[in-house]
Amino acid sequence: MLGSYSMNFILLYLICGFTTAFFGIYILRRYFLGHTFGAVIVGVIGSFLGALFSTVLLQPGISLISAAIAVGFSGSALFIFDMVSKHYPD
Repeated sequence: MLGSYSMNFILLYLICGFTTAFFGIYILRRYFLGHTFGAVIVGVIGSFLGALFSTVLLQPGISLISAAIAVGFSGSALFIFDMVSKHYPD
């Protein structure tokens, strides 16, 4: 089973991905392929890529810097997905 440290790690980056996706949808009013579901998937994947990148550059662990890097990667992934979504309407 997953230990509490691993579960906290997973939950932190899931929350970062969800928050970035909902910020892009409801605050910035952006259109994404798949609407909310597509944005959440891309946000969570971007968040975990940011977590992977931060553990490669920094020491592994949960910190404010690694969460900020995860949010940055998630936001960049959503920005790229927004640019692609404009060319392929549903």
